[in-house]
Amino acid sequence: MLYTSDIPTIQKILVDRVALEQELAFNLAAEFSTGELHRRLQAAVTTAFKFLVSCSTSNAVVEQTVARLERENAFLFHTSKKTVTGVLESTAPLTPQQCGNLIRFYGEVIDSCASLSTFFTSERAKQIGWRYGGGGEAFKANTTPSHVAKADKGMVWQKTPTKKGTSWQNVNGAWTKVASTAEVSGGRIRVKAGEFFGKDTKTANPYYDLIPGGLFQNDELRRLNVGTKFGGVMVWKIEDTSTIGKIDRTFGLPYGADISGTTTDNLYFLTGWADISSGDPLLMMLPLAAIVGEYHHSLLEVAAAMTLRKVVNYSIGFYTTLMPKLPGGKTALDQRGTIQTILSAAENDLRNKHVLIHYNRTNQIAGCFLAEASEYDLFKKLGTIDISMWPRFNGMNSYPQEDDIMRLLSEVGLVNAALSSRRGALRNDAAQAVSEAARLARHGLY
Repeated sequence: MLYTSDIPTIQKILVDRVALEQELAFNLAAEFSTGELHRRLQAAVTTAFKFLVSCSTSNAVVEQTVARLERENAFLFHTSKKTVTGVLESTAPLTPQQCGNLIRFYGEVIDSCASLSTFFTSERAKQIGWRYGGGGEAFKANTTPSHVAKADKGMVWQKTPTKKGTSWQNVNGAWTKVASTAEVSGGRIRVKAGEFFGKDTKTANPYYDLIPGGLFQNDELRRLNVGTKFGGVMVWKIEDTSTIGKIDRTFGLPYGADISGTTTDNLYFLTGWADISSGDPLLMMLPLAAIVGEYHHSLLEVAAAMTLRKVVNYSIGFYTTLMPKLPGGKTALDQRGTIQTILSAAENDLRNKHVLIHYNRTNQIAGCFLAEASEYDLFKKLGTIDISMWPRFNGMNSYPQEDDIMRLLSEVGLVNAALSSRRGALRNDAAQAVSEAARLARHGLY
């Protein structure tokens, strides 16, 4: 393990991570815009929307419900006519992000029409099952539409809302909860975009702001995305008590809007309309391209939902683990090899640092442990987002202290290496400032 307490170095690692994961999402989106993946995706959305039209034609209540949802969710439609028929009338090919938005709309229809027919009731049960693991949760959702799943009760992860009437605001350069009429939702709080991305917050939120152009290694991505504020996350601040937020802060990941229910809604849709069971499940990677690419959710929030549903088995920073396994006897899509190359390139990118960060008593970053190549296998085990990870973080400090990091490292046999590195940093502050910088430089970190 290496150790640094140099804040500019740590901040660069954090911002590099944002740029890297955005590039990964954009590259996946480009692959989903072509070939068999695009054909299957567009066909699934088109077929589902034709079904909504047929339901509206035969049922006046469904028609009224869909019309209301079209008005309320107009922002999800890319066409000039913000309706289901407007999408079907358009001849332009759909982008992965547009498909993702339209799938979100389909999910809204399923939720809102659950009580109107046996079909919608059973579909909502499937949708809830995808969000929370199926089985009993799907059964309870089917019989009791207002059922609150175990996950939302904090038995799997914590998405604890604050009391209504509080909001995060930037007060003299520090994010503070103050009285307001802000909307509260799960493990996140709505804030004004101007406050969240204001220029005066760069020091407080170094990797929340716009991604500096120099961090994009792809010229086309730099041209398209520098100066653009990303989508859904820009109006949210994740709650301190959120389990996902604790994992973000520990592993130096981009913050988002908590674990992604939209992801499991996407997966539910794809299993119903894209005939996933008949072949290569590569299409199940769509949320990584569509949801992360728009920054509606961060990569971790999407990958965590995919992992809990056993679509993949993601380990933080090891991006090749985002590839769904090809079932035995199934034929791989031609694009599987290209996507494997995209994931491998991100995993081996020099910006991909495997880190654990600890904070001081005022919730500011205090230091950062960096894994060396010989420790990657153990670090991969530590960062695997399976069901066993959640208990470790549910009870952790919202801003992990150094003792929290040591407990994590002890689980995989890295605590002695971390302590040795840390002792070297503490031995002589003045001399260490020089030797630490030289040591980090040798590893391309300074």
